[in-house]
Amino acid sequence: MSATHDKSQKTTFVYSNLYTLYRQGKDLAKEAQVPASSRVLKADDLKNPAFAVRPFRPAEFLEKRITQAPVLVSRSQAVESLKTNLKQLNDLHDRLRFMLQEIEELSRDEE
Repeated sequence: MSATHDKSQKTTFVYSNLYTLYRQGKDLAKEAQVPASSRVLKADDLKNPAFAVRPFRPAEFLEKRITQAPVLVSRSQAVESLKTNLKQLNDLHDRLRFMLQEIEELSRDEE
């Protein structure tokens, strides 16, 4: 549904005194006597030991979430690990090549 402007009607402005609205809200808040929020700290609360300030140590939090990576004992173990990974990749590459040849042969036979 689209809105249209009726040219025969005059334009009017609504005026509200913001200060009056502010005072009414402030008076209503006093009458309600809502208890102060426990989130707001007062100067006396800082003396309370429950609000004692502790030093910030982010490493403590990180240690809890991140597990330490196993440290390789020697360089030779790292080289051997890389060699086995390379061998596995080469074997997978040979298998893939063989499967592609099989697919090509099957697709030629169907034609």
